[in-house]
Amino acid sequence: MFRSHPVAILMIITLALMTACKTTDSSASSAVPALDKQHRTLAVGQSTRVLLMSNRTTGYEWSINRSASTGMDRIAITDSGYTSTDSPDGVVGAPGREWWLIKGVEPGEAMIHLVYRRPWEKNTPPARQAVFTIVVSR
Repeated sequence: MFRSHPVAILMIITLALMTACKTTDSSASSAVPALDKQHRTLAVGQSTRVLLMSNRTTGYEWSINRSASTGMDRIAITDSGYTSTDSPDGVVGAPGREWWLIKGVEPGEAMIHLVYRRPWEKNTPPARQAVFTIVVSR
């Protein structure tokens, strides 16, 4: 019986192998994304600009996670914004950069935790995370 249908048998084996190789790891969607870490040292009164890649056309944006951030009284975020990338060929949807201008206010260390997510997806883990460590000296 099996000798008369070698193609059918080969197809069944191939399908079985393909099914066995498929991953169904549901934890991939809830996994914690990699953390982008940056470190800066400032004197009191000095400012620095920090940048993160962003693509607002996808609905994602960076926001400060104030409950995870520490030492925010040692710095002041004096300005922030978004700069689109100059795409020479006019590509729509090209990523840009979100930036924050941070000023040292008081000696010590501040850790700013940022999350990259769509604002309307409240119960979804962030797509990316970043931490800026700012050391303010005299």
